[in-house]
Amino acid sequence: MTDRFFVTTSAPDAATAKRLADSAKEAGLATVTRVHEPAAPFRWHVGEPVEAEEWRVTFETTADLRVRLEAHLVAEHPADNPVVTVAALRRF
Repeated sequence: MTDRFFVTTSAPDAATAKRLADSAKEAGLATVTRVHEPAAPFRWHVGEPVEAEEWRVTFETTADLRVRLEAHLVAEHPADNPVVTVAALRRF
């Protein structure tokens, strides 16, 4: 069983990505935060093709804080229904 997790979301711009990273760190919900360079994903939204820049934000956290971090990101994110993904961090 792991006690460490990667939590990831994306943001529409660098300032929002930094704000999400900083707020999680200040709240003590992540041990490490990373803001990654922008990507230009292509996706469908409401039946229409969309291409827009987004910034990925990755957080490293503990099992005890994971649910609180997820809730924090959903509350602080500018999107109505942001995607937040979680992956267990395995050490070999």
